[in-house]
Amino acid sequence: MSDSFTDGDFTNNPAWLGEQANFEVDLNHQLHLNAPAVTDTSYLYTSSVAIDTASWECYVRLEFNPSASNKARIYLVSDQSDLEGALNGYFIQLGNTDDEVSLYRQTGMTITEIIDGADDLLNESNVEVLVKATRDTDGNWELLADTSLNYTFVSQGNVQDTTHQASQYFGVLCQYTSTRSDKFYFDDFIITGNAYLDNESPEVLSAMATSANTLNVTFNEPLDQTSAETLANYSVSNGLGSPSLAVLSSPTSVDMTFSSTFTIGTNLVLTIDQVADVSGNALSNVQTAFIYYEFSTPGYRDIVINEIMADPTPSFGLPEFEFVELFNPTNLYFDLSNLSFSDASSSGMVSSFEVLSPGEYVILCDEEDTASFNALGRTIGLSSLPALNNSGDDISIIIDSLVIDQLSYSDTWYNDSEKANGGYSLELVNPETPCSGKNNWTASFNSNGGTPGQQNSVYDVEPDITAPIATEVSIISLSEIQVVFDEVMDSASLVNGSYTIDNGIIIQSVLPDAFFESVSLTLSANLDSSIIYTLIISGQSDCVGNALISDSFEIGIGSSPAPYDLIINEIYPTLSESSPLPNAEYIEIYNRSAKLISTEGLRISDASSSSSLINGSILPGEYIIVCDDNNASLFTAFGKVIPCSSLPSLNNSGDAISIELGNRIVDQINYSESWYVDAEKSNGGWSLERVNPNDVCGSSSNWRESDAQTGGTPGEENSIFVDGPAPELEIVSALFTSKTSIELNFNGRLDTLSNLSTKINNDQYQVLFYALSDIGIINADNEFEGGKVYSIEIDSLSNCAGILSYDLSFEVYLHDSGDVVINEVLSNPRGSGSDFVELYNISQYDIDLNGWALAYFDSNDSLRFNDISSTSKIIASQDYIALCEDNNDVISNYPFTVAQNLHVMNLPSYSNGEGSVILYDQLGRLMDRFDYSEDLHFALLDDLDGVSLERLSPSRASDDEGNWHSASSTKNYATPGYRNSQDYQNASETAGVVLSSEFISPDNDGYQDVVNINYNFPAAGYSMTIRVFNDRGIKVKTVASNQLIGANGSFTWDGTKDNGEKATTGIHIILAEAFNLKNEKERFRLPVVVASRLN
Repeated sequence: MSDSFTDGDFTNNPAWLGEQANFEVDLNHQLHLNAPAVTDTSYLYTSSVAIDTASWECYVRLEFNPSASNKARIYLVSDQSDLEGALNGYFIQLGNTDDEVSLYRQTGMTITEIIDGADDLLNESNVEVLVKATRDTDGNWELLADTSLNYTFVSQGNVQDTTHQASQYFGVLCQYTSTRSDKFYFDDFIITGNAYLDNESPEVLSAMATSANTLNVTFNEPLDQTSAETLANYSVSNGLGSPSLAVLSSPTSVDMTFSSTFTIGTNLVLTIDQVADVSGNALSNVQTAFIYYEFSTPGYRDIVINEIMADPTPSFGLPEFEFVELFNPTNLYFDLSNLSFSDASSSGMVSSFEVLSPGEYVILCDEEDTASFNALGRTIGLSSLPALNNSGDDISIIIDSLVIDQLSYSDTWYNDSEKANGGYSLELVNPETPCSGKNNWTASFNSNGGTPGQQNSVYDVEPDITAPIATEVSIISLSEIQVVFDEVMDSASLVNGSYTIDNGIIIQSVLPDAFFESVSLTLSANLDSSIIYTLIISGQSDCVGNALISDSFEIGIGSSPAPYDLIINEIYPTLSESSPLPNAEYIEIYNRSAKLISTEGLRISDASSSSSLINGSILPGEYIIVCDDNNASLFTAFGKVIPCSSLPSLNNSGDAISIELGNRIVDQINYSESWYVDAEKSNGGWSLERVNPNDVCGSSSNWRESDAQTGGTPGEENSIFVDGPAPELEIVSALFTSKTSIELNFNGRLDTLSNLSTKINNDQYQVLFYALSDIGIINADNEFEGGKVYSIEIDSLSNCAGILSYDLSFEVYLHDSGDVVINEVLSNPRGSGSDFVELYNISQYDIDLNGWALAYFDSNDSLRFNDISSTSKIIASQDYIALCEDNNDVISNYPFTVAQNLHVMNLPSYSNGEGSVILYDQLGRLMDRFDYSEDLHFALLDDLDGVSLERLSPSRASDDEGNWHSASSTKNYATPGYRNSQDYQNASETAGVVLSSEFISPDNDGYQDVVNINYNFPAAGYSMTIRVFNDRGIKVKTVASNQLIGANGSFTWDGTKDNGEKATTGIHIILAEAFNLKNEKERFRLPVVVASRLN
């Protein structure tokens, strides 16, 4: 197919269909997009089956610099005519953020780049390019482009891709914004090539013995029935010969029956000849092997979990993926087809027919990782291998609902703290013993970190002669005690062993756990919280018969805590693998009372979840570490650990954490990452510590990051500990949350029963606040006025512990429109960099941007808001803040950036060419709006990538187009976070019209790039015309024409002429003429020199 549109018609020879109303053939005989001026996509398509030994070529012109919003696609291959919907095919894309020509594959609605063309190839304001793609019969693609238009194509890359084999349509698709709806041109389409033709014979995918004399063979494509059911086309080795029956049971599967039976466990070879596909392509003497097995049903530990890789990072030679190894220690064959491997929360199934032979090892991994393990040994990929928790997990293998092996491993089983950090597997020592507890496991000795697919490096079938010990005794309830042992015990000895407790308590029953590693003892009477008991145990033995040496333990209940008997003393929300602390969250609790306290019924809660502490007791003045029970072993070296079943996640940014007993709160904090005084430490590896444990109501002022070299002090006194009385209450900040409400923030939580007497500017108000909160709300009947300072006074107030403070006061300023202005905008960053919006506080007061937002209009023209900050964010008086999404990108691109004035947020999406930056405050009031466009940039700039628009004067209006200018080249084209390079304040109070300078140097270097024409009249009501004349008296620029002005203000001349060219060097006259309705006229002739840099 070819089409150069010389007939002036795209509807015939060939016929282009689709959104025809949006296209035309122009006077240059080119296919031209001429769509309505709205943001949209438009496409045309025509019939094309070319795909084998194919070539596609065309001319494209784009009258703009393409971008992510304005780009073209050439669909080479498509199985659907609707190019905007789901389809299968390939297309060339011209334009994106990297201004490139690239090749993409589309499958349904999923689009994948398969050739990434050279960046910036199309980085031009007017693009003309020839594009070409080729594909051979093996699916080898090449993409080429020629921007010189002389058919000297340059390769953009090669790739082999055979995902889609056939085509029905070719087409073009244009994606555009409203200003680019008529800027796309296409011409000189040339398509050659053939349709897809099947000329390959079928392939055998599998051969499986389904019984002692039946065989199923599966092929990769549908078969011809006659040849598939011809008996002579099949023959099996070892004298079995051809089948007695062959049936095409599905289009791609043949079932065969043989007169003789297969020998068990013997490799047999099936030869297939002259079996053809539906296109007539026949196999010729293809051989495939199969084996017939007779399977046994496995009993407990007939198949054992033999090796576990829970933490494969860093790798010492093995693939960096998790795996589990199974081993068959018997002389039996087992069918693994229904085997499931499970942990405590999920399972993975063997989804294919798999055999485990006597003495054979097999590696289980995620199916995506099988290629990495195949070279190491027999590998089976599970659709989803359950995640093996680094610290420990409960795992099992089950076949047909029967548990074949199970264990509950822990990272303490490594017996080597270095190897427990990752890269080494846990290996079973003796696979033949019935014991599978921690004493039969250890870290691999192999230098690669493990031995998947082969005998373990720690293999040893020597008998275990080490006596077991009881490692822990816990009080489960008033009438139940749990005893934990260090290895798997003999189940009978656990039940029949001796357990005695003093003070008249009798052991009524003994119940072992599922792994025979602990027992629960039921008592005849409840334990008394005032008594310490002695438990003696003896007569137990491990699973191979080693007897336990008699042992005794002291145990007690303790009493329930009153509020603030226990306090949250330290939290570790943000982890770091490089920290000396365990890589797991924890909370430290301190007993500040003088009594033994029981943890029974205590819960740790956050805003969304709650978890009960394991029963235990806390001594007066004792610190305990609370963590997830899976991580308990990580903290035992630091101090006493009382875990919970699932520690609520400590959000990095902040959370409300409490100790609760029933409906009573024992202690609560509402932390934030702003509590880190050192912001660097908030990135991870450092805990937050309470400063003064007596200040139980203190909030952020009583917390900060740890000073300990280890990053925290779990289980001991805090590194920043200060002893002393709690400070008095203070108001630390105030924020207007509505036009009639003020939010007060205190330095500690308040007593909600306090009767607050509050005055604002001597008027009486009531204060409402939340339970156990450090926030109070003042609601007024009338709206507060902007631009006014309010004085807040509170006579007295109690904190959460009931301690009174007197005469609290605070002053707060309510900002007004114009206090904070949009000062600089970068909407077209370099490459894929970050936009930014700079704000400037023009007022004499610090202003909190908490709750402020940058607004934008969505595709439905609904106003949406992206919050600048949900916490306090102060912009100081006469200071700047630059809002961006990637502060590192801004700093790297603009070396004059003031880093402390950057603030990261989710910016609205700003298009490169034009858009609106809209600023709202927390009260929903419009503070400022700037409608930007490329036309506001310095006319002589060739490349606007990475160039910001700067406000010349913060006191002039945002919609004054003369108040904006491109940032200076000497500042690398942007000044985020500090004074603009193009900063021109309004003139003095001199009456009449004056210039800001006697010369102008319009080279965008930041020095005298513009001249301000400042006016000051006795009253408003004048109209003004401003024109610029060169030294020959010829008008070169009209700055203003009969424009109604106020009493004072400014206009700006950037040194360019009306035609966009730079004014010539030399003297120019600025003629300003003003008149009013009283026919009063003023004329000002103001000389100015246009200067140029000497080379």
